[in-house]
Amino acid sequence: MQRIYFSGANAHLSAVILGDSSNPPVIAVHGLRDHSLGMFELLQPLSEQYYVIALDMRGHGHSEKLQTYTMIQFMADLDALFKKSWYRNCPFDRT
Repeated sequence: MQRIYFSGANAHLSAVILGDSSNPPVIAVHGLRDHSLGMFELLQPLSEQYYVIALDMRGHGHSEKLQTYTMIQFMADLDALFKKSWYRNCPFDRT
């Protein structure tokens, strides 16, 4: 397991990565009032066959705590995750 930090949409975000990067990626997003490791019992078995990236959404876990949290900001943070080079290099079917 590896914890990474990156810039989201005007927020410093964190994610946990499990598994082999040559496997197909899975993005795991926690529910409200939770964090990436709250799903560890699910993520660990998934990481045997997938490259799992579990995001700490803004205001949760190791990500930056801010004043406002809107659905648009959450979606912009996911967009920032998808644009990171270490994610773009994951092998997956783009069809």
